[in-house]
Amino acid sequence: MRSLNALKIANVVAYILTLFMNFLSQTASRLGLDIFQYTVAELGESRAIFFLPAGYVFAIWGVIYLGLAAFLVYQYRGQHGDEVVEKIGWWFVLSCVGNITWLYLFLNDQIAISTIAILLILVSLIAIYLRLGISRAVSRALKWAVHIPFSIYLGWVSVATVANIAAALYAAGNEMMLFGITADVWTVIMMAIAAVLGLLMLYLRGDIAYALV
Repeated sequence: MRSLNALKIANVVAYILTLFMNFLSQTASRLGLDIFQYTVAELGESRAIFFLPAGYVFAIWGVIYLGLAAFLVYQYRGQHGDEVVEKIGWWFVLSCVGNITWLYLFLNDQIAISTIAILLILVSLIAIYLRLGISRAVSRALKWAVHIPFSIYLGWVSVATVANIAAALYAAGNEMMLFGITADVWTVIMMAIAAVLGLLMLYLRGDIAYALV
């Protein structure tokens, strides 16, 4: 029980640190803090990253963090919360570590290395998804406070991982052509991969939340 309580506290601390890092990523320059070279929008423009989503699309992070806050509240819901925390283990904390690391690397133009960080987030969320058995029939509270938030989070990170890999490939090529394929064609390829992932999750798992992202 003591180790479970420690894990719950670690989840909350990791969440707060991740939220703070995201806040800094948007406000550091205005606060006069020299932490990041770019914002996400500035990096996309400076590197002509064609598959980088429009700035307003990143508002989905607000939905994701609200959902994760619901999970943190749910984890204190007696035995039901304990069961969820036990299944997730340290994977949520690991996803937060990956998130913080990715933000720092990506916004400091370390795009290739940042791919490792976003893959860490992806692997962590896949582990959570499978360990929770998301898409199976559960209570309404568990579905809305835990399953749907992690489905949305995994859906977004799946798309973001594809975008990050596309950005890393473009940066490695350092030209409009990469492997004989132009950047705009790479954009179409990456968009197709993201769409196929969504359709597969809808077909195989019946996960509407993931597919909609």
